[in-house]
Amino acid sequence: MILRTDSWLQNSRALSQRTLLAAAVVSAFIILSLITRLDRMRTSISVIWPAYSPALSKQQDEELRALCDKADWTPGLWIHCHSGAGPNGTAMNGGLNNARNRLQTCLRLAIDTGAGLIIGTTMTRDPKNLVNTSDLEVCPDTFFNVANMEIQLQQICPRLKLRHCSDLSGITTVLKPPHKPWQAPSFSTGQFKSWLQQYLDTATYRIDTSAISPSSPVAVDFADSYKGWNYRKSKELSTIRKSLFRTIEYNPKLLAIGEELQKSPQLKNGYIGIHLRGEVDWPAAFGGLQVQLQLYSTELVRIAAQNIQNPNFHKTVFVSCGSEEAIRVFREKIEPFGFEVHSKISLLRALDPDKATAVEALNFDSRAIVEYAVLVKADYFLGLIMSTFSSVIAFARTLSMEEDFFEDYVFPGSVRQPNSIQRHYTVSEMKGDNKTMLLVVNGDDVMDSFP
Repeated sequence: MILRTDSWLQNSRALSQRTLLAAAVVSAFIILSLITRLDRMRTSISVIWPAYSPALSKQQDEELRALCDKADWTPGLWIHCHSGAGPNGTAMNGGLNNARNRLQTCLRLAIDTGAGLIIGTTMTRDPKNLVNTSDLEVCPDTFFNVANMEIQLQQICPRLKLRHCSDLSGITTVLKPPHKPWQAPSFSTGQFKSWLQQYLDTATYRIDTSAISPSSPVAVDFADSYKGWNYRKSKELSTIRKSLFRTIEYNPKLLAIGEELQKSPQLKNGYIGIHLRGEVDWPAAFGGLQVQLQLYSTELVRIAAQNIQNPNFHKTVFVSCGSEEAIRVFREKIEPFGFEVHSKISLLRALDPDKATAVEALNFDSRAIVEYAVLVKADYFLGLIMSTFSSVIAFARTLSMEEDFFEDYVFPGSVRQPNSIQRHYTVSEMKGDNKTMLLVVNGDDVMDSFP
């Protein structure tokens, strides 16, 4: 059984899933009941995109509209886009923002080839083993505002048709080419269309695209779409990438809780947001807890010194982390410097104990969405370059920059290996534009294809 959370999805065809354990089914409905209990507060555009610039956004949308207008559309041709995960092999996984990247990439691939998009289901993390990102299978609206995405795209790209939650109803011809390894080169303008045409020409049953129509539809499975589109090579880093990014918002009910926290008595006068990765699944090579404690505390002291004459500055910290023990260690590290530390649960317990209990029971990635709404609006933000969550927050916070935040503030002084996504820094340190800072370490640089 797949968990659905919006009534407009009820008519979608249920997926065949024969092997779910009874406990998993019960857990899915617990998640559903908890989400539907949360307040249905409206979320302002400033919470979602704090660096929102109407003029720049309009320009980016015009470029996306022009791209869609010149695309060669084939009505009845569908791309079923996913990661090959889940019991039916048609789900996206890898955690919240890996799945988000897959969704945005899928939109770009569909536009490139002039096809409709069937959005795959999404997998949650195993709460007992966060490394396992293929636990429960849910519809993407559990994490993302799919309904709003469809509304926005209908205005900008009306010929792009969408189906949700792996809905293949009425489509009897489904082609399954080999999965694309995530290490394989990303597609750029025109390449995915060429790849698809070549596959259709060489498929066991040759498909004549002129015979494809809404009454005779064809779906093509595509997995894996992580790092699947190269915005740099396509010269779309500051245009199409940003426009597509703004179409994909997180679950509004979860964002609304974060907005409540942002307006709480503890945070309403200003705060520093920190993404702390102290959970057991976080590799030490990505910047372990002790490295984070050292660099974050040094940066906090620097920020405080910078604002010593600022009467509006408050030494208040909101920390995002899935480990209460790591939060405790962090608090003990920085409180001696005069900082007051809060987390989503500590704030919610003071505001609404019942809501705190509901949020604690949500899955790992749903809780992260609550924290996203707080971190993205912080006066200062400290995160990690190797975390897709931190990178998405940094991208959203700097969305209105005409320049590229990563190119201008994070990457200078580093070296990217030729024909590789490996980037090397002279030293692990905090880099950014003062307001948004990321802890850098040697590792994969996926920003040509992210977020």
